[in-house]
Amino acid sequence: KARIVADLEASFGHLHAAMGLTTDTNLNEKINFFGQNWSRQRAMVSTVTHLHEHLGQMIAYGRSNNVAPPWSR
Repeated sequence: KARIVADLEASFGHLHAAMGLTTDTNLNEKINFFGQNWSRQRAMVSTVTHLHEHLGQMIAYGRSNNVAPPWSR
């Protein structure tokens, strides 16, 4: 478990640093995003959407096992 948590923290740290490089003036700058030529803005929206899909899956899984998310306890 500790290794998984450490890997997740490192991954989110990398994501936070990468998103921190985005400014209002470079939103349309093209970047390599998993081999695709996307704007920074498109990559950010796609990433946030993807993370929320995982959150929804975790909430559904938790609730099916009688575990409520912390914010609804």
